[in-house]
Amino acid sequence: MTGALADLKQWVMNAVEPELEAEFRKLLGQMRRNGISDGRVNAVADELYALVCQRQREEYEACKRAASDNGDFESWLHGQTSY
Repeated sequence: MTGALADLKQWVMNAVEPELEAEFRKLLGQMRRNGISDGRVNAVADELYALVCQRQREEYEACKRAASDNGDFESWLHGQTSY
């Protein structure tokens, strides 16, 4: 496993979410059993990795906004503060 697929696998394992890891392994197995090429698996991994990075950026921005609002993250989280 190389490239984005290896990075994604590492991220999934680091997330320490057994359900996420199980789903990742199941998806990878289904793709290979269905004859999907490693090239296509890597392309899907690239797309998933981009989504993961986007989600991390969104979380980072949300934390920055909450910190600038005197740390009132809970209010922001529940929609009581708008930006």
